Amino acid sequence: MLGKLLGPDIEEMLGQKRLRELRDVLREIPPHDIADLIGDLSDDQRAIVFRILPRALASDVFEQMSVDGQEALLAGLSQEQCRQIIGEMDPDDRTALLEELPARVTRKILRLLSAEERQVAQTLLAYPENSIGRLMTPDYIDLRAGTTAGEALEFIRQVGMDKETVYACYVTRPGHILEGVVSLKNLVLAPANAPVKDLMRDPPAVVHTNEDQAKAARAMSDYDLLAVPVVDSDRRLVGIVTVDDAIDVLEEEATEDLQVMAGVLPETDRSYLSQRVLGISWRRGLPLLGLVLGECLSAFVLHGFGVQIQSLVALTFFIPMVMATGGGTGVQTATLIVRGFSTHEIQLRDFLRVLLREIAIGLLLGLFLGGVAFGLCYIISQNAHGSVAISGEMLPKIGLIVAATMLLVMFLGVVAGVLLPMMFQALKLDPAVMTSPFLTTTTDVLGLVIYFSVATWILRT
Repeated sequence: MLGKLLGPDIEEMLGQKRLRELRDVLREIPPHDIADLIGDLSDDQRAIVFRILPRALASDVFEQMSVDGQEALLAGLSQEQCRQIIGEMDPDDRTALLEELPARVTRKILRLLSAEERQVAQTLLAYPENSIGRLMTPDYIDLRAGTTAGEALEFIRQVGMDKETVYACYVTRPGHILEGVVSLKNLVLAPANAPVKDLMRDPPAVVHTNEDQAKAARAMSDYDLLAVPVVDSDRRLVGIVTVDDAIDVLEEEATEDLQVMAGVLPETDRSYLSQRVLGISWRRGLPLLGLVLGECLSAFVLHGFGVQIQSLVALTFFIPMVMATGGGTGVQTATLIVRGFSTHEIQLRDFLRVLLREIAIGLLLGLFLGGVAFGLCYIISQNAHGSVAISGEMLPKIGLIVAATMLLVMFLGVVAGVLLPMMFQALKLDPAVMTSPFLTTTTDVLGLVIYFSVATWILRT
C-alpha cells in the first residue's frame, strides 16, 4: 500500500535526479515498506534506489525482499556492492537466499564472501534441506556459568550489535556444551556480582540440527520463546532459531497445507504473481488428472446400475446431493485430523478414540440431514412432470432411499476421513498430500454403490 502511495513521488524524484532528497525520504520508511516499494519499480530504478540507501538500511531492505527480487537486484549491482550486501546479511537469511538461487549464482556469491563468512555459509548449506541446521544462525550470546551479571552485561554491550538477539543468552561450558539459558531481564535486574550460574535455568526446549524446521517453530509456539537453542548429537550449542524465522516456517507450512487440501501441488517459495502460467497449470493439472481417472470408476458404477436408472429416472436427480454430502463430510473430518497431526494434538495411538467420536458425529449429522433430504426429495419428486413423473406410492420410497443413503454416506465419509490420514501417517507418508485425491475418489465411488444398492433393496420390497 505504501509503495503505491509513494510510487509516483519516488519516480518523480528519480526522473529529476533528486537523489539526496530521495535518500532522506527513504530513511524514514521501514525496511519492509521499502522492499515493497522497490518491487514496484523497474530494474534500473530499483538498482538506483538501492545504491543510495545507507549501508545498514540496504542490508535490512534486502533481507525483506522476495527471492526473485533479490536475484534481480544482485544482477544489477557491482561485485563490491553484492559482497557488502550479502556479507551484512544474517547467516540464516543468507542461507535461505543461497539455497533458492541457481547453483551458478550461489557459487558466484560464495566467492565474494570472506573466508569466515564463506565457511559459515557452507556449514549451514551442508545440513539437509528443510532441517533446523539450515534455519539456525550461529550469532548468539554465549556466556560462562562463572561469569557475574555485571561482566555478562559488559560482554553483551561489546558484542551484542553483531548478534541475532540479546534477549536470551546461553550458558555453555568448555566444548560449547549447553548448560542453561539466562534472560537479559534477569541479568539487568540481578546484582552486578551475582554469578550467572545462579540466574540461569534449563532451556524450556532444545532442538537438534537434523530435525525438521517445523519442530523448532512448534517449540517456540508451545513455550512462547523468542529463540530456541540448536545442538548437535553431542549437545554442543551450534546456533539458535529466532522467532522471525519460526513465523516464516509456520506460514510456509500453512500455505502448503492449504494448497494440498485444495488439490494443488505445493509451491511456497515464490509468490503467485511471480510463477509462470505453465508451471501453475502443471501443478494444478496433475491432481485434477488423478481425480478424472478416479472418477472413471463412478462411470462404471453408473453403467452397472443402468437398469435401475432406466426404470426410475428420478434417482438421478439426487446423485449430486449424495456425492457432495459424502465428500464434504470426509473432507471436514480429514482436515481436522491432518491439522491435529501437524499440531501434535492427535497421535496414531488416538485412532480408536478419534474414530468413535467421528462416527458419532457422522451418525448425528446423517440423521439430521437425512431428515431434511427426505422432505426435499418428497417435494422435488412430487413436482416432477412428463416422463419423469412419479406415482404417489413411490414418493415416500424415493425420499426414504435418499435419506437412508445420506446417513450411510456420511458414516462412510467420517470413517474414510479418519482411516486415510491415519493410514498415511502410519506409513510415514504426508497425510496432507495423500489424503485428498484418495478421499474424493473413495467417497464418490462407494457413495454411488451405496445409493443404488439402497435403491435396489427398497424398490424391491
